[in-house]
Amino acid sequence: MAVAIDIIDGGTSSQHVVQGRKVTRIAKVYGLVAPLGGTQQDLLNAAVQQVQAITGPLGSQCPGEPNGSTYLEEFIPELLSTDVVQVRIVYKGYPQIQIEFNGSLSTVQANLDANGDPITVEYTYPSDYVLNERLRGQTIEQGVMVSRVIPEFTMSFKFTTVGSGPAGTGADYVLNFCLSYLGCVNFGVWGSAPGAARTWLCENVRAISRDGGTTYEWTVVFHYRDSNWDTLVAFINPDDGKPPSDLLYAVGYKYIQTYETANFPPMPP
Repeated sequence: MAVAIDIIDGGTSSQHVVQGRKVTRIAKVYGLVAPLGGTQQDLLNAAVQQVQAITGPLGSQCPGEPNGSTYLEEFIPELLSTDVVQVRIVYKGYPQIQIEFNGSLSTVQANLDANGDPITVEYTYPSDYVLNERLRGQTIEQGVMVSRVIPEFTMSFKFTTVGSGPAGTGADYVLNFCLSYLGCVNFGVWGSAPGAARTWLCENVRAISRDGGTTYEWTVVFHYRDSNWDTLVAFINPDDGKPPSDLLYAVGYKYIQTYETANFPPMPP
């Protein structure tokens, strides 16, 4: 039995914006003999075992690829004749981290205009108002809530980790990453990313393993809001529906930290 690997005919290499790097190597295994009573699948399995002895198991790094982040994901054997099997050796991953920005407008409820001033309306009751004589001729100013859109954007990172490497330890690492960062905002200035503390929200974490947990293809999404993710709450006077003019911070109004903070790791972690 003999194995010839890196057959030129059929080898490919591509770099896709979303899917990352894909490299296909070609090997041929000659002189296969099916065991007595064996099937075609037995020949294919035997060929894969011979090739795997040279390339290493699933999750092995692709030779010649930078940064060690393109990993063996799949063997595709094909029976060419009764004793020859061609095996495609497929590597996938992100040799360079993929970064994607997406801008959007989000609808929020607000009682302040674009300049930060309260939104109010006035009404002067007629002098013959009958429902409440005390309001006759009175001008009442009320605060109102409006719906408006604010600009926001997300920053997505796509990368690959190998379960046995320093960046990841399989499913436990994926779970711990979600528990540590998902739904949290940045504690302070986060690396080279723009924005102050509490302006980045870890909004989505997606990690897919296509090889039984050996490697993981990650997508981590951070959502940026320039005014940060805290919520302003204020006392509303029930008589006129607006905050009193003499409110003091932490007495009549304050910011609520609605999300926990976390020290976000660099990407990829």
